[in-house]
Amino acid sequence: MRDPWRRHLDRRTALALFGASAACAAAAPAFGRAAPFTEADYARAIVIDGEGVTGGSDDDKLSRDLAATGMTAVSVTAGRVDNAPGAQVIHELNAQHIVLDLSHGGARTIAEATALTTAPPAVTHTGCRALTDNPRNISDALMRNVADKGGVVGIYIMSYLATGVGRSARDPRREDIIAHLEHALQVCGEDHVGIGTDGTVLPLTLDAPTRAFLKRHYEDRVSQGVATPGDGPEITNTISEYNASRRFLAIGEDLSRRGWPASRVEKIIGGNFARLFRDVWSN
Repeated sequence: MRDPWRRHLDRRTALALFGASAACAAAAPAFGRAAPFTEADYARAIVIDGEGVTGGSDDDKLSRDLAATGMTAVSVTAGRVDNAPGAQVIHELNAQHIVLDLSHGGARTIAEATALTTAPPAVTHTGCRALTDNPRNISDALMRNVADKGGVVGIYIMSYLATGVGRSARDPRREDIIAHLEHALQVCGEDHVGIGTDGTVLPLTLDAPTRAFLKRHYEDRVSQGVATPGDGPEITNTISEYNASRRFLAIGEDLSRRGWPASRVEKIIGGNFARLFRDVWSN
């Protein structure tokens, strides 16, 4: 399959893309007035989904649809469950300049791997356990560990933002992802937070076939014993206001209404992941 991104990345060469992520001091969120985050800001920004799926099979249509999103890049996990021993794998990933993604690790694995790695690690898609007690979310201490190593914590668009142990499953809402982003910012600082939706880059059409597929996917997770609090037969893992091709622009607009300056929004929607990739790949 041809690379659907290639023809759209000429205006942002790899060096320019990753060199454009400027370092700024970490700060807690400012909830005062801020200039609106605009289409012009979005066009200038590096926009990266830290964990997503492009989907589609028609190369030409997919290429046009992806270009319309304004996305610069999408990070897709390459790996498998039950790797070789946690230290051997990390040593080899560091040696090969491959980003270490700890998103599916337990608390002990993340803590030990973060201590062991010599390159900045990532948790590309997670939520804040301090806000929602779900085993798919991570603690403040683990987020700080990742940030202290120069890594990035990506917040996903998943039901786990809203549903924890003992709570009825529901899809996330706009206020949920904003709350998790703001909490992660306070814990990690603005240079170490991003967005990894763990979903499709293009909008999800919530028709009957799609809902039937999602229901089967849930049933498969239950049968395999890997279902998590927050999973359910009606869960779509979408936020209606953000189920659009330019969802990162919409998120940026909402964050600016919360008082976030454009420079901070640009880091969250892709600048921080760009810096992480540059640091790992170039060292």
